[in-house]
Amino acid sequence: MFTRPRVVGSGLGASPAPGPARDPPGRRPEPGRLQGPRRGVEAAPQIPAQESPGLAGQRLPDAYTVIAPNENRRNQIQRIAEQELQSLEKWKEQHAAKPVNLAPRRLGGSQSEAEVRQKQQLQLMQSKYQQKLKREESVRIRKEAEEAKMQKMKAIQREK
Repeated sequence: MFTRPRVVGSGLGASPAPGPARDPPGRRPEPGRLQGPRRGVEAAPQIPAQESPGLAGQRLPDAYTVIAPNENRRNQIQRIAEQELQSLEKWKEQHAAKPVNLAPRRLGGSQSEAEVRQKQQLQLMQSKYQQKLKREESVRIRKEAEEAKMQKMKAIQREK
């Protein structure tokens, strides 16, 4: 449930708002009951804090005080922020991407497009065979290494 925030100020014409802050501590309001003005509040005259010195120093438990902002500090922070924004804009201008200026030239060498495509097709067809040959070569080398290892072990056993 939301409650209306209260501001305790200098007391000039301000009266404390009725609500849960005026309930005794430890007592919760009933869930179905509305928090309206309490008995006796309407009958009490609205007296400013200057006329009743006993209420001037009184603090309510759930109230808070609004502190006026420091104008000098605020202006100083705003000046610093403006300077930082200006320096950021300068940095962006200095580090902006430069346009690329390349002289136009013909790429691909002296071959025609048809020749290049035919060469690529041939390479694609040959690459399958080359991969197969590489696999067979690696298997052959591995088998030779295993065979050499076995021969070495057999030689050691014969010597024993």
